[in-house]
Amino acid sequence: MELLSEDAWQQLVTNERIPCHRFCLEMDPTDLARRLYVLYKEEVERVQNNFQYSEALGSLLKECASWLSNPRGKTGLLLAGLFGNGKTTMMTAVARLIATAARLEGLEHWREYSPVVRLAPDIALLGTTPEGLKELNGLNRVRLLCIDDMGMEPFEVHSYGVKNRPMERLLMGRYISRGLTIVTTNLNPEELQIMYQDRAYDRMREMFQLVIFEGDSYRTY
Repeated sequence: MELLSEDAWQQLVTNERIPCHRFCLEMDPTDLARRLYVLYKEEVERVQNNFQYSEALGSLLKECASWLSNPRGKTGLLLAGLFGNGKTTMMTAVARLIATAARLEGLEHWREYSPVVRLAPDIALLGTTPEGLKELNGLNRVRLLCIDDMGMEPFEVHSYGVKNRPMERLLMGRYISRGLTIVTTNLNPEELQIMYQDRAYDRMREMFQLVIFEGDSYRTY
């Protein structure tokens, strides 16, 4: 399988653009925040059974609910903060709420809103083989993609002597396809710009609604 040039990749993504409008939940944001709270609490208790509500968590739930209910909002949600402070839990809760709402509202393609979850280091590995690049391209057609730990992957990998930037390619593809994308990262905006460079970071700023998690780690050892 011949590796695609950057121009050929972008053309392929454009041809396979997802034919759908930006998904949103036509509900009151306050009600959405309550529903999101229930799912978030379930995820915490499923893992460690010591859930504690805080005003900071309430603000995060409201921010995510606002993103979910905005029909003109950005197609991506970027959850950024230090490790262990609930980003992955929030990503899971938001994705569950989207998938459940799509089913209950009877959307024609509701099954396609079941979230596809990938770890960032695993995405980088897709850039090392032709078969992996084919799978990487397939992620552009996913309606709801969740990427955990963006920034933990190598920025550049090699496939048969050819340099590839899998995460940058995927982000560019999601930007074009306008599929819903939820991402967690331990990097702050300045670190993201350094790692992904100006071109990709500029697209990320346009694509993602940024939600900052400022709390300490919830994890106990």
